Amino acid sequence: MANLTQASRELFSRPPDERFESLDALLEHCRNQRELSRDRWQLPQTFRPHVHGDRLGLALGDDGAFLMNDWSFTQLCTMAGISKDTMNRLSPDTACRALQETLPTADKPVQILTGVNGHALIRSIHGVSYTRL
Repeated sequence: MANLTQASRELFSRPPDERFESLDALLEHCRNQRELSRDRWQLPQTFRPHVHGDRLGLALGDDGAFLMNDWSFTQLCTMAGISKDTMNRLSPDTACRALQETLPTADKPVQILTGVNGHALIRSIHGVSYTRL
C-alpha cells in the first residue's frame, strides 16, 4: 500500500515551476511558451547528439545545441529504434554514441519544436509519418 500512496503523491504533485495561482496565470504561461517556441525542420542525419554536463543534448545542423525534455527524448529514442529504458541505463557518453550509430537518414525533414525554459530546449520531435488530427 505504501508504494501506491507514494505513486499517488508523485502523480498529483507538481514542482513550483508547474504550479499556477490562477487560470489566468496558466493562460499567460501558455501564451509565453507559444511565443518563445519555434518550429524547425531538419533532416535526421543533421542531428548531432552530444553531452552537455551530465545530460544528453542534441545539436540540430546549424541551429545550435539543445537539451531535451522527457517527451522529446522518448521521441528521439523511438526514431533511433532504441528503448528509452535502455538509454536511461547508459552513461551520457555511451548514450550519445548509441544515438550517433542508430539515428536514421531520410529524404524528408523532421519537425522539431524548440522553446526556452532557462535554456534552449527541444520540446518535441515529429517524424514524417506524424499528422495532426
